[in-house]
Amino acid sequence: MEDDFALLEAGLLEHLMPLGDLQNLLFKRILECAWNVERCRRAEGDLFAPAEDQGIAPLLDQNEDPRYARIQKYARQYESGFHKSLRALGDLQTEAAYRQQVSLMTGECEAIPQTRSEVCNTRKIRQSPKSHPSAIGRPSEFPNPSHQLASNWKPGMPTPPPSP
Repeated sequence: MEDDFALLEAGLLEHLMPLGDLQNLLFKRILECAWNVERCRRAEGDLFAPAEDQGIAPLLDQNEDPRYARIQKYARQYESGFHKSLRALGDLQTEAAYRQQVSLMTGECEAIPQTRSEVCNTRKIRQSPKSHPSAIGRPSEFPNPSHQLASNWKPGMPTPPPSP
């Protein structure tokens, strides 16, 4: 089971790419919930294995209903925690990437590089700074962020995003 946990942790770490203490805290919660959902699935399989050996349909075995209901209760609880934490991590990464995008447009580059994981909402990042509540400064100067990035682009810099 330790190998399975290590594989799960490595896979999630590769896809979610947490950066900083708060993102790592959310990552640990996501990992914990994902692991506990897996444990619930294994417990459910262990519960049904003897019934299948006796030729009884597992979901129709009334003797196991309370155990099955308890496992399902915990599985739903962990799945809910998983999805809430995943959304929170995605929101944090989206906000960090957006702030970095705005700082590049204003010339105030941040020292910390931000990664964009699969939960980062890149559509929100490409929105105009004036439409985002966290934009500080002179948003009217940047009506089209991708145009501003394209005009500041120099050889050797990452390719700017396409214009909408």
